[in-house]
Amino acid sequence: MRTDRSRLARPRRWLSLRGDQGRPRRFAEVTPEDLGVHRSRFGAGGSSPYVRREADEAIVAALRDGGRRVVVVSGPRLAGSTRALAHAAQEVLGDHLVVAFLDDPDVELADMVAAAGATTGPPGVSAQGTVLWLDRLSARRYAELARTDTGHLPDGLRILAVADSALVRGLRVPAEAKGAMRAHGAPIELGPITEAERRRLRAGTDYADPELQAWLDADDGTLLLGRLLVDLAPFRTDLAPGTSTNRTALLRAVTDWRRIDPPTRLTWDDLERLYRAYRQELTGAPQSAGVSAIGCEAALKWAARPTRERPALVEERSDESGTYYSPHPLLAVVADDSGQDCAWPVADPMWEHGDTRFEGDARRDIGYAAIEAKALTAAQRLLSHTDTRMDPVALLYLGQVLMDAGDLDAARHWFTRVADQGEDAADTVPLAYFVLGGLEDARDDAEAARRWWALAIGSGHPEWAPEAMVSLGELDWRQGDTDSARHWWTRAAGVGELRVGDDGGGAVEHGPGPEGEPRTVTGTPDTVASDAAASAMYNLAVLEHREGDLVAAREWYTYASASGVVDVAAKAMVDLGTLDRERGDVDGARTWWARAARSGDPAAAPRARARLDALGRVDAAEGSPGPQGSAAEPRAPAERPVNPEHSGHARNTAAPREAGASDASVEVASDPRALLDLGGSAAARGEADTARDLLNRAAESGDPDVAARAMNRIGALEQELGEVHEARGWYIRAVRTEHADLAPQSLLALGLLDHRQGWLENARTWFGHVVRTGHPEAAPRALYLLARLALEQDEAEEARAWFTRAAASGHAEWAPRAMADLAGLELRSGDTGAARSWWGRAAESGHAESAARARAALDAFEDSADQP
Repeated sequence: MRTDRSRLARPRRWLSLRGDQGRPRRFAEVTPEDLGVHRSRFGAGGSSPYVRREADEAIVAALRDGGRRVVVVSGPRLAGSTRALAHAAQEVLGDHLVVAFLDDPDVELADMVAAAGATTGPPGVSAQGTVLWLDRLSARRYAELARTDTGHLPDGLRILAVADSALVRGLRVPAEAKGAMRAHGAPIELGPITEAERRRLRAGTDYADPELQAWLDADDGTLLLGRLLVDLAPFRTDLAPGTSTNRTALLRAVTDWRRIDPPTRLTWDDLERLYRAYRQELTGAPQSAGVSAIGCEAALKWAARPTRERPALVEERSDESGTYYSPHPLLAVVADDSGQDCAWPVADPMWEHGDTRFEGDARRDIGYAAIEAKALTAAQRLLSHTDTRMDPVALLYLGQVLMDAGDLDAARHWFTRVADQGEDAADTVPLAYFVLGGLEDARDDAEAARRWWALAIGSGHPEWAPEAMVSLGELDWRQGDTDSARHWWTRAAGVGELRVGDDGGGAVEHGPGPEGEPRTVTGTPDTVASDAAASAMYNLAVLEHREGDLVAAREWYTYASASGVVDVAAKAMVDLGTLDRERGDVDGARTWWARAARSGDPAAAPRARARLDALGRVDAAEGSPGPQGSAAEPRAPAERPVNPEHSGHARNTAAPREAGASDASVEVASDPRALLDLGGSAAARGEADTARDLLNRAAESGDPDVAARAMNRIGALEQELGEVHEARGWYIRAVRTEHADLAPQSLLALGLLDHRQGWLENARTWFGHVVRTGHPEAAPRALYLLARLALEQDEAEEARAWFTRAAASGHAEWAPRAMADLAGLELRSGDTGAARSWWGRAAESGHAESAARARAALDAFEDSADQP
């Protein structure tokens, strides 16, 4: 929101770049510090020798190219971007005048360009041109620069700028601005110190300081040059906890204003209001408590005064349009340095002020800043308004962040907002459809998932339509509709190009062909199957394998192995080797496993190497290649299709069976109960592949009791191996059996699984289902877990209700635990009588841990009562 006073704002030049009588100086006449480079801890007067950077050649080349009117160097803050650009400009453009203006939000870039173009040097001094120097671009300024028509810049004017790479890649710079900058701005990226730069620092006598050398020794590849050269200690001292509350409130308010970057100046009215809110938050005072402005004024005077150790922390500027305030740029660096106790996140009062002070695009951009800061509650509040258009990419990102944080209901809201944009967001809406399908599937609403995935398929989007086909197929597979699963996977497998991998030489046509040999068609070396197509091929192979059609299975495995999608191709190679081994083709098995081992895939390559090692041991033991079908080689059943909740591929990370272990039990076992017992024993020995095969056979046996137990056991096995989505699928299958014992236990396992993933609302739903089953073992534990979950979310009343129900269950384990936790809850709420009562009951429960806790608490009560 702009004020009428902004019309009076005019570009104001940096004092450091003014020469005699206020005229501009040439690059050769100024120092790096004049151009905004922070003072160094090394070298006389804070100016240390320049360390040559890997990006120097690119910067110099861009500056020598007279056709590049705009050059931007970006990097993380304190990467040395300003220092590198200043050094190159002094070398290449030393005879150019340099002009810089205060970065006043009320001044348009076009006004700066016009003022710079009208600049002339001292009389009698010729200059080859003028450079407009822009340091530490804000998001708005970066977008303005990107949209600048370089063909209409004043004659002889060039623009050199420095930007924070995190801001440039963030949500506050529109995608079209990023594209425009790439087209004409010669953007150059500077990063952490490279190995060559580290060697130069070690060799330079100016940088022989032991502390600096220790930093270099400890560098893990993320060290920034500015972290070495710039002394942040004075700034940290003034921001350390325990310093003046007034000063801390002022510095945080001014710094946070810069961090959220609103498109207007920080005036006294805004600063005073923010100071009061920040001080109340720091002291814990209620909003109704008064805060004097005198403390703000005193803190401002202190912050605006430089000391011997540091420059001014806050700069007060005045012109015809009024007075405004700007923080020293290193304050934001300290604030964002999460490893220090003086760092802080942007405070809630700033987000609240942004929500009420601004509207339209300004408030929306502050909402984007909140997303980047992971201030999710603030972001949702700021972006809930409808007075401007929202970038669907930003809303997708917010939904993803919320999903990662476990707030699936909130994530669903934002993905739905993107989906509601329809044809106005042709690339993002299909993705929203696909993700919404996954969210509904995650909470077991199959029909809603189908509706969203059908919309994604109907969009015809080249990526998300086939991904939705794969997911629909996986949903049908889980529900037992093999024909429909085959239909969707076949459609998905026919999307996109495909080429043979390292051992092949052409593209592979989708669809079945001659047994074992894929048909090659014309293709370029760069074409490759999409992830969805590769997954569909592999899933079709597994489906046909399970159906007993080994010819079709081999064909689809072969297509998957040639997909170019490394993890899918590698596990298909492992399964092709297994097929060959089972039919006695040891050489064929060895070939496939060798290819899988060379793939480097972290899951499939170790499995393939283990199988190759086992083949080698058989050969060594028998003095010749092992007999066809030798039982000495562990069987490796094909993996099940990936779980449909997400588009990523589930990977089998299980270790292979130990060498020499007999597979006789696998070959002869047919009784469902025996399969279940053998599978459990194999899992206990760590033989995951064998356990998975046996338990799968038990799950498909048709025995209602054994099948449910096997499904639950496979879920536990996959969970132990880190295959979360696979585990979820098996637990859900166990629930659907409605087995009196295993269905509630699997519901409980689903709740625990989702709780570990941070999906708290999902966990709450599963635990609620368990309670409603009334299962004598699972239900009391679910009551207790619901109480603990409510405590995690600061819902004390709800926790009290669940604990009370758990305590009343009479369960030997969970009732005493609930009693002890209830006592603690009541004590925290101030009801010592209720706390004493619950501890008394827990002490008499006979439960070792809870009784001991309760007796210790009661003894502490007695001791405190004896104190005078």
